[in-house]
Amino acid sequence: MNVFISWSGAVSCQIAKSLYDWLPTVLQSVQPFMSAEDIEKGARWLSEITTELETSHFGVICLTPENLTSTWIHFEAGSLAKVVDRSRVVPILFKVEPSDVQGPLTQFQMVNFAKDEMYRLLGSINNAAGESRIPALRLERTFDMFWPQLKGEIEKIDLSTKVVTLRAPTRKETLRLRKYWSQLRERCREVVDWIQGGYDPEREKAFVDAINNVDRELALLLQRVHRAEERFSLSEGR
Repeated sequence: MNVFISWSGAVSCQIAKSLYDWLPTVLQSVQPFMSAEDIEKGARWLSEITTELETSHFGVICLTPENLTSTWIHFEAGSLAKVVDRSRVVPILFKVEPSDVQGPLTQFQMVNFAKDEMYRLLGSINNAAGESRIPALRLERTFDMFWPQLKGEIEKIDLSTKVVTLRAPTRKETLRLRKYWSQLRERCREVVDWIQGGYDPEREKAFVDAINNVDRELALLLQRVHRAEERFSLSEGR
């Protein structure tokens, strides 16, 4: 069963990696995915993530004080909600209160990083596994055995953050972003022109190239947004 682990920011990434390693230890049927671990160098970044989102059976979202307003977190959570039931998209709160969560993420059933609530989460993942689920007694014993391992890994992570004032982008950064956006719009125009011109076998390659260009430009733009979120996340002030 595919479990998508969503993260954004340095602290959230460390937590996601711990979950990525730990989940299959407790539930052997689980095939976890997180972008930092499972995308090979040179792979089409956005396409890989989109494919994993579309084939996921369950999603967990690592929420920390640094990423509550993350565009990337909201994008992945919304994508997951389109392919699985809302009850199978679960934000895990690390040093975050439920009242701190705003916007679309409030539609999901959240859990705190505590033993009893994490056990219930594992029960939900196990039930979603269908024929691959393990008996409840076995799950309880396995969870009790391996919970200290995950708890210990998370306790090693510095979850403290400072609020920092984000500076306004420089003129150079603004111009660069406008350039990227202009390039993406130009690629989209090429696709529209091809569609409006009707099907022409001789122009088929040009159409495929135009689609690939849009995909590449959008992937690059999203990568830059993701990296900017990490660079200016609250964890930068720790």
